[in-house]
Amino acid sequence: VRTIEGWPMQLPAISSLVSILGNSVTSWKDLGKPTALVAAAYFALLQLVLIFPPLRAIGFLPVVAFERLPTLWQVLLGTFILFTLGFILNVLGESFLNLVNGRALSDHLPELGAWFRRRQIKNFNQLTETIIAQGNDDTNWAAEDAADKLAYEFPDEERDIAPTRLGNILLSPASYTYRQHGARLATIWPILARKANEELRKQITDEMAAITFLATMSILSLLVALEWALVSVWFSDSLWSLLWCPVLLIVALVFYYVTFPKARAWGLGIRLAFDQHLDLAADELGLRKLTDPLEMQQRWRDVSAWLSIGVLRKPWPEAIIRTERQPNDTPSLAQKSSWYQPPVAAAEPLT
Repeated sequence: VRTIEGWPMQLPAISSLVSILGNSVTSWKDLGKPTALVAAAYFALLQLVLIFPPLRAIGFLPVVAFERLPTLWQVLLGTFILFTLGFILNVLGESFLNLVNGRALSDHLPELGAWFRRRQIKNFNQLTETIIAQGNDDTNWAAEDAADKLAYEFPDEERDIAPTRLGNILLSPASYTYRQHGARLATIWPILARKANEELRKQITDEMAAITFLATMSILSLLVALEWALVSVWFSDSLWSLLWCPVLLIVALVFYYVTFPKARAWGLGIRLAFDQHLDLAADELGLRKLTDPLEMQQRWRDVSAWLSIGVLRKPWPEAIIRTERQPNDTPSLAQKSSWYQPPVAAAEPLT
């Protein structure tokens, strides 16, 4: 089986798409990425407008030292700080996205993450109950809207629900590709991305870039709100200045809510790529041609399970790894020769 290197998986497909945007840690060309520079300029502007004035008033040494520099040195140092901050924000983009989509809460603050997740599960169950209550009435728009949200804004299973709405929208395509095609998104997308239509791949990449940018802007707004609260309490004579905190929180919420339509558009692109070009991933892996849809689906389940899990867990004597899924969904202990095209016979050498 051909392997694809450099695609660390976390939230399904997120790491691979961020990698498409550029390996920031190893490539200094990312220093000048427009989105990272815009985020850096936004953060720097908030610092200049809100944070620096009270610090200057109390004679904070770094601020005073910077203002005493010649104008040319201020410009050079400010430019260096801006580009360095842009590079740092670009490297941290995936971490900011993990904060906004709820993964960081589940990993590092499980109790808080569980509280947020219960709210999302409640919304999931309410949508399900709406559909069940309406039965097969195709004229009921409430049921249609509930079905649309379940299809595009939630994973299939309650156990997979994330703590935040954005996290669930980003997880929805993974449920779709497994349900419809049997392919695990986190495993197969890096392979498919090499061969998919360039225009479609660019659309998916651009949507993820926008999501990461908006998540970064939201987190930066929250950080400045916290920073401003601390500065106001310690250095300001009037607590009226704390009114800036709710303003910044509203701005952070606006950036967060704007990610929803972008995330849905990203998910639609992922679905379209698998619907139209999944055969290209099969060719890239050297899989043999199949015509039966059910057989194709089952083989994708076996192949993607092998590529993502393999023999990581201890198998049962029957050579099947125990999972929570049904027996037909469990990953195989070993690859099967029936998955692949027979090797091409070598040409006879010239004599």
